[in-house]
Amino acid sequence: MTPSAPIVGIAADDVTGATDSVVQFSRTGWSSRLLLGELLPDSVLPGSALAVNTDARALDSATARQGTASAIRNLVTAGADRLYLKIDSTMRGSVQAQVAGALDAWQEQHPGCFAVVCPAYPAMGRTIEDGLLRVHGGPVEDSPAGRDPVTPVPTSEFSQLLPGTTTISLSGSADRDAQALRDAAGSGVVVVNAASDDDLRTLAAALVVVGPTAIPAGSAGLAAAMAAAWADAGAVHTSAEAGPAAQG
Repeated sequence: MTPSAPIVGIAADDVTGATDSVVQFSRTGWSSRLLLGELLPDSVLPGSALAVNTDARALDSATARQGTASAIRNLVTAGADRLYLKIDSTMRGSVQAQVAGALDAWQEQHPGCFAVVCPAYPAMGRTIEDGLLRVHGGPVEDSPAGRDPVTPVPTSEFSQLLPGTTTISLSGSADRDAQALRDAAGSGVVVVNAASDDDLRTLAAALVVVGPTAIPAGSAGLAAAMAAAWADAGAVHTSAEAGPAAQG
């Protein structure tokens, strides 16, 4: 592992999401840990990925925001210098509050930071097209997520799910897309259209160019792309024996 490799903190809205995300990093060669409770590791080496469960999905907005911010501050204390915010691929729950909490905490280390929201998971039929969240081609509100008994999603329009945000499409050039993200960051939150795994890889490359001032917020789909992109940028060495470990 090279000294330049980053340490990634993953804040997830439920334990399944934390596990799914840290597995994506493990597969790409990261030393991956799922932290249970508030116990922090004694030492964290470069090339590590640490995941925590905020359990924020079904919480009210104020509690979700505070809990997400607290979890991220703990990850920073543990050494995280990159952040991944794991949200639901169908936008169930307190996503807007989770994003706000992430910005609250991350700006303490990275003033001017902004969130890049892309919960697309094409392998599972979740895509973002023209600012609309689709599940197997249809509006998310017509899917089971729209009928969720606890956290139903009422609309597929990101302009309503995350009011005040800007939505952009990718050009395919990491440098151009990175500049497009910066240009759209005035609102603090940028939504990115993505309909394929290639789109997610393109976005990940742009996010590496932007650096830690951009907070990727997405599902396991973008987590996999970020794991590979950050690994390439930080020279994380893959290992056939790498696997996630629970600590707590």
